[in-house]
Amino acid sequence: MFVLQCHQNQTWDWFEWNAKGECISQKRCNALSDIPHPPRDAPLAVLIPGDSVLMTSVKLPKMRAGELAKAAPYALEEQLASDPDSVLVATGKQLADGKTITAVIEKSLLENALTQWREHHLFPRIVLPDFLAIKYEPNAWTIVLQDQYAWVRIAPDAGFLIEADNLTLFLQTYLQQKTKPTQIICFQDGAIANVAALEKFSIPVDYRDAKNGAYFDIASIFSAHAFNLLQGKLRAQTPSSALKKRWTIAARSAGIFVGFLFLSQIGQWIYFSSQVKQLQSQVTVTYRQLFPKATDVLEPHFRTEQLLKRFQLAEKESAFFRMLAITGKTLLDFPHIHLKTVTYHQPQLILTITTKKLSLLSGWADELRAQQFVVQQQVLKTDATSVAAQVTISEKTT
Repeated sequence: MFVLQCHQNQTWDWFEWNAKGECISQKRCNALSDIPHPPRDAPLAVLIPGDSVLMTSVKLPKMRAGELAKAAPYALEEQLASDPDSVLVATGKQLADGKTITAVIEKSLLENALTQWREHHLFPRIVLPDFLAIKYEPNAWTIVLQDQYAWVRIAPDAGFLIEADNLTLFLQTYLQQKTKPTQIICFQDGAIANVAALEKFSIPVDYRDAKNGAYFDIASIFSAHAFNLLQGKLRAQTPSSALKKRWTIAARSAGIFVGFLFLSQIGQWIYFSSQVKQLQSQVTVTYRQLFPKATDVLEPHFRTEQLLKRFQLAEKESAFFRMLAITGKTLLDFPHIHLKTVTYHQPQLILTITTKKLSLLSGWADELRAQQFVVQQQVLKTDATSVAAQVTISEKTT
């Protein structure tokens, strides 16, 4: 975990903590280029000077987070010295009286700072005023004296940054407005506290070691409930959040695809339902044409099949009589051909005949072929005076 503390004189303090919350390195940097480059996915918090942030509270209507961010500057308009459109308002937890903790900062100040940090490969997850990063204990105020400044935290979401020379005056003012704390915790980091001035408040003062950033509340800074100025569009895009975003896009795409398939199935069902109704109507019309005496449409498939079978049977019988009639008519031209037997095996008419000469059989076969029949002949017996043969006749297929 890394913390970058920005000072008013454009210098920076760089801290690195391990998983146990122990400071393992500290470095004073005079330029952004001197700051080490942490891994992109490493937790990084940037502390900005508290005098650039106004902590206050305001009654806000219930609305979505995006709409709330737009409405908050106008709800605070009476407390602002600048145009509401030129500030960013970050919101925190809601208090018991219904008001919401808010932090106000100049929009250009934060956006320019983010641009500079990213140009130097610094991608903070959390940005907050420095006084909200120091330790807080219930019913106590915490003061950090560093160089010419004093950071003061008087509540979990309240505090201020002031020049050390004006600390006594501000503490006296806050004591008149706030509940008196049971003790004051004081860290001296490169500056000496005015002990006599603090004793005038008649509040016990606990002087603690400020070595290696001992005044920072690391667990609180990186907790899920920490106050963060990076909200809305400025929210940090960590690799995990970017991965989550990609998965969200993939899930939405899959949802759209499934929805499209579902809607297409519904569309097909509607289409086929209309087609079924049309077909049912056509079946009804055809059924009544085939069975004009029917009052209801009952088993149309079965009844139509039975009707077709009767038509097929009638067609078979008509083919037999047609071939037999034509064959008998041609035999009138050949009186020496005698018909012995007639057999019908669909679609063939099989005849057994006798005649005196084989040439008569051939002539009769030619005349049958002239009637568009297929004729096959087979000699069964022959002698000097007669010929017995089997003639198979069938209609030509087109």
